[in-house]
Amino acid sequence: MAAEARLLKPICASIAQNGGAPFLALAGIELDVPARVEGVYPDLVHAEDWDAAVEICSAWVSDEVALRFAQEFCLSGTAEEIAGRLTALHADGVTDVFLQHVGSYDPPTELIESVGSAVLPALRPDVSR
Repeated sequence: MAAEARLLKPICASIAQNGGAPFLALAGIELDVPARVEGVYPDLVHAEDWDAAVEICSAWVSDEVALRFAQEFCLSGTAEEIAGRLTALHADGVTDVFLQHVGSYDPPTELIESVGSAVLPALRPDVSR
């Protein structure tokens, strides 16, 4: 999961940069990202070159912080693991989840297909009971 979490560095940095640093700090993620990051166009969440944005954001977001961000704020694992986490979150009162594609210019086809074909069916109650 660490390699996948690394790809979240621009998103994590953007959240900190745009007023979310106090909320990240509640999860033990302390970041101080400058208001303007050079070398990323047009911005951190919509970077034309995602790999370059990941490398640039490594100045503020370590691999360990990216992994912690992924564990605290993202869904990962098998469809059953993700469905289990969503079920637990719902039981805790969470009513909405925001799905965000990592990367900026490729359509989120794989994400949509995976959620629709594997995660949503795993959330359906077993009707055979």
